[in-house]
Amino acid sequence: MAGVDAIAHDAADASTEIERAAFRKAAWRLVPFLTLGYLLNYMDRNNVGFAALTMNGDTGLTATQFGFGAGILFLSYSAFEIPSNIALYRFGARRWIARIMITWGLVSAGMMFMKGTASFYALRFLLGLAEAVREINADYKKHSRAAREIACEVFEAEKVTGQILERAGI
Repeated sequence: MAGVDAIAHDAADASTEIERAAFRKAAWRLVPFLTLGYLLNYMDRNNVGFAALTMNGDTGLTATQFGFGAGILFLSYSAFEIPSNIALYRFGARRWIARIMITWGLVSAGMMFMKGTASFYALRFLLGLAEAVREINADYKKHSRAAREIACEVFEAEKVTGQILERAGI
């Protein structure tokens, strides 16, 4: 019986090593892409504040209307985060992340067609809806220490990138 236990133990170790190698490969492919996405997301969220300097006068928005419109993004983002994570499980990370990036880009580009308060509110709401996923590590096992570390690294990269951009005055 000792021989059977040793073989089973070796097979479990090999399986664990294969899982780790697969996870590392996936992480090396995802982390740069996600970091770039978070960088663009950060720039997008900050640029709306810079745009207010001239946009408010051009569109007739008051500071209060602009502030409310900027905040609408977070309302829709919060409201649709859980359904979006459920959809992530249902459709798979590849399709769902692609959907997020495409709709986010389209809605961001749609901001150039904004004419007034109602369109600003609608586009900011849609932008929050488009961004409503941050739990990218949902496909990884909950108990995986490496998954938690990668998720922490991605969020740290977002913070560091934000600090670099802030200090550069961007």
